[in-house]
Amino acid sequence: MTSSGHGFSTFLIFHFLRCTLTTGSVCSGEGEPLKCCVNHYEVDEKCLECPNGWFGHNCSVLCSEGFYGRFCSNACNCSSEHE
Repeated sequence: MTSSGHGFSTFLIFHFLRCTLTTGSVCSGEGEPLKCCVNHYEVDEKCLECPNGWFGHNCSVLCSEGFYGRFCSNACNCSSEHE
């Protein structure tokens, strides 16, 4: 991969992670029906952050084995018998 291609790939990865982890909770525009951003879900017409152990659109994805916490961003550091 060329250095410019590598830089662009790095930019895309950074942009995806930034948007995934730091966007606001509401992704719909003024006057549009409420649409919660990724890693948020709707409760009483408000968008709330996913509870620990869940992530994705409408918080529909459970952490994969070996991960936990906010948006499943923490890796477990224990043997399988202690999980």
